[in-house]
Amino acid sequence: MQRVAKARKLWSCLLGCEKKSEAGTLVNGKVVKVASLSRSKAIHTLATQSTSHDLHAFVANCLVHAYAQCGSMEDASRVFSAIHHKDQLSWSEMILGYAETGEGKLALDLYTRMKEEGCPVNHVTILAALKACVSLAEGDENNRTQCLEKGRGIHFDAATTRNEQQIFVASALVDMYARCGSLAEARGVFEKMEQRNTVSWNSLILGSTESGQADAALELYSRMKREGFTPDAITYVAVLKACGSLGALEAGRKVEAEISSAGIREKDTMVCNSLVDFYGKCGSMADARRVFEWIGGKRRDIVSWNALIDGYSRQGDSKQAFEAFERLCSGETPIRPNGVTFLAMLVLCSHAGLVDRAKDYFQAMVLEHGVAPDVKHFTCLVDLLGRADRLDEAVAMAKSIPCEASDPLWTSVLSSSWKWKNASTGTIAFQAMKNVETSSSAFVLISDIYKEQKR
Repeated sequence: MQRVAKARKLWSCLLGCEKKSEAGTLVNGKVVKVASLSRSKAIHTLATQSTSHDLHAFVANCLVHAYAQCGSMEDASRVFSAIHHKDQLSWSEMILGYAETGEGKLALDLYTRMKEEGCPVNHVTILAALKACVSLAEGDENNRTQCLEKGRGIHFDAATTRNEQQIFVASALVDMYARCGSLAEARGVFEKMEQRNTVSWNSLILGSTESGQADAALELYSRMKREGFTPDAITYVAVLKACGSLGALEAGRKVEAEISSAGIREKDTMVCNSLVDFYGKCGSMADARRVFEWIGGKRRDIVSWNALIDGYSRQGDSKQAFEAFERLCSGETPIRPNGVTFLAMLVLCSHAGLVDRAKDYFQAMVLEHGVAPDVKHFTCLVDLLGRADRLDEAVAMAKSIPCEASDPLWTSVLSSSWKWKNASTGTIAFQAMKNVETSSSAFVLISDIYKEQKR
């Protein structure tokens, strides 16, 4: 009994580490809770000194959980590997840890290994594996087909272990199918659910919106309320996104009234940001500005600013967009612009044909704000340079990024070369494309350029 009490005390200490609120720090590309990790390691040392062998698995599972919550899967893996008799909890904690730290492939590989080693899966393991599918699919859209097949296998496991109708498993299946692009299968699981919760409704509504079926999303929202379910913040975010994609201004205004009546607007910045974004997409910038100012300086985050700036950019209101950007950078708020902010500014400059101003923003993004540009930023600027017949600059910029990410840029250069009937630049762009064999449009463009030159 004394040894059990010691183990329980260690478990309480590890839970204490987890409960302490700590912002993660980027370490070698991973978000790690450094202080909590240090405390967990200290408790790990104490555990090896105080815990007897027969309690090793119990304490080890606690340590795996703690290390995973701190973001250190290397430490979690070392503890996991040392467990002689791994149980369902051991496997589940590792699978979930990998899924939550963006290592979806490792999580799914471990799920397969768990079954191969004869450890039966339960609803906790299945939930962790489904989360891994979603993590992997969201990380790279090219993985969606593979993740969908993996998810179907996990669905089969849920059915054979009689966990398919467990409400949290069923909701996770709806979410997995929706995020992996199979809305029909998500709808099939949803309609068969014996019980539903707000999570399952939200997954299907959001999945419908992101699959381009905004009308279906709004129908589901109405049905959700008719069947007596109370929308939450995630529901409203999904519904506003659907309204924005349809340009359904009046429908969105009714949703705002519901949000206000539910008291959510006063306490959820995410919902308010969605309102700003919705009004911006519908072209009602007076409403977007009203909600933005209502949020207040203390609650605003970078998403609030980006939604406002993007709204002005969509409407071509460069004056208001520039003013909002300058206000963001003025120092009245500790919030700094990010990659999304600068992309909106580059797109605005592109629409307005402001080449030099776009170059200034691009330079400020890197040198003043330390934001690393991605292929979208490069493509936007290269496209703008090309359309302005500054092809030499466009080529120089396209050459400045890694080859594996450069095809969209070279396609843009090739298109501009066709526009300006510049065969030499067109040839450079065509020869620089790594996947030219998969692009019939590239052959058409270079052929048309050569025809103009009678080559």
